[in-house]
Amino acid sequence: MYLRLVERSKEPTDRAYEHLAGLLLAARDCHRALGTEDAFTGYLAGLRAELKRRRKLMSTLDRHGL
Repeated sequence: MYLRLVERSKEPTDRAYEHLAGLLLAARDCHRALGTEDAFTGYLAGLRAELKRRRKLMSTLDRHGL
């Protein structure tokens, strides 16, 4: 949920990203305590893959002047 708010912000601040990182670290700690760290790692891998796809799309659009 917080990630979506950061994405929708016109100009997210460093503070917003730091807060998000803190939330993700807390979530990782919870998953470690529950023994479900692999599920959390998979979630982060999905986020990274999505970001990579978006960057590639934006790069392609920029090259075509779109």
